Amino acid sequence: SDEAINTALEMSPKYIRNLHLPDKAIGWLDTASVKVEINEPTSLVVRPEHIIDVISQESRIPKDMIYRETSDRFSVMETEIGHRVIGQKNAVRAAAERLRLNKGPLKDNHFAPDGVLLFLGPTGVGKTELAKAVAEFMFGDEHKMVRIDMSEYGEGTVGIEKLIGMPRGIVGSERGGILTEQLRENPYTVLLLDEVEKASPYLMNIFLQAFDEGWLTDGRGKKVYLSDAIVIMTSNLGSENFKKYEKPLGFGKKSKGEIKEITADVMKAAETRFTPEFRNRIDEIIVFSPLTMDEVRDIARLYLNKLKRNMERQGKVFDITEAGIDLLTEKGYSQTYGARFLKRHIDQKIKLPITNQWKTAARFSVDAEEGEIVIKPMDAFSLN
Repeated sequence: SDEAINTALEMSPKYIRNLHLPDKAIGWLDTASVKVEINEPTSLVVRPEHIIDVISQESRIPKDMIYRETSDRFSVMETEIGHRVIGQKNAVRAAAERLRLNKGPLKDNHFAPDGVLLFLGPTGVGKTELAKAVAEFMFGDEHKMVRIDMSEYGEGTVGIEKLIGMPRGIVGSERGGILTEQLRENPYTVLLLDEVEKASPYLMNIFLQAFDEGWLTDGRGKKVYLSDAIVIMTSNLGSENFKKYEKPLGFGKKSKGEIKEITADVMKAAETRFTPEFRNRIDEIIVFSPLTMDEVRDIARLYLNKLKRNMERQGKVFDITEAGIDLLTEKGYSQTYGARFLKRHIDQKIKLPITNQWKTAARFSVDAEEGEIVIKPMDAFSLN
């Protein structure tokens, strides 16, 4: 139908950027025609939904996300991501605005990645969580992510060979590179480069072209495209600057003046570490702020609600008093290790004791008594 042809023409620039019209639209129409011929032999009419099915199958993006228009999706991006990332409204807004621009009709370079973002801030404030939230929002699954620990690539030449593979003729070249092979298999993904400041500056040069033109050349000379990927880099550069404001930021409200000063210090550290050529290819440098105690309490609730839902699926009941949440927040947050320490504290003080008593009760109630977390198994029963 004409509607199917129009759908293929409209969608092709968004989902197959490494080919040119009319080839990419014709390819979808051919595939959809074959499917219709097999599955609907009495109809033999290709409709827009058949094109959407083909796009979803090739990109592995859920169909309902493809159906929704970009403007409609991105209008609620801050809200949807904000449910997962606590205390980082500025970071969430900055990331959403950049992705909204790059996925919209006014993007300058349609071959470049959909976003190249650098997240700066101390550990445990939500940098990785925001990357996961972006993957879930953009591609329907937080696991649609290629994650590379850049601290393992401090040596330039060796690191490059690991990432993009060895040249032809050298033993091991048939295996390809860790990065290029994963991108080839998963073009619609978030490429997360963790602790990017620890990688060799020589190695980081391979990304200059990727960020600018949207492709890498692997060790065998084949192109690997990043046009449909979102690149997110994380770094702890300048984290020492947050310690100057540990008390007011950790136990009170965030001061705009202090946050502005911290941001300037962190940006200065980034300018010292990364070359101008590298920084100029980054769409947005986003500085994360330390968490207040109120925000840590909200994160604790997030973890505990997830635990509650997990237990409910297994037929158990979990509840915790406000006093228990307050004590977890007070003892479970570290300015040095951020929310990760809170998660470990919940694992140690709540999850482990419940696991040890799992078969003794149907309900577990958590409270605070004399400065300690107390777990009370209730409705005891026996499971043999």
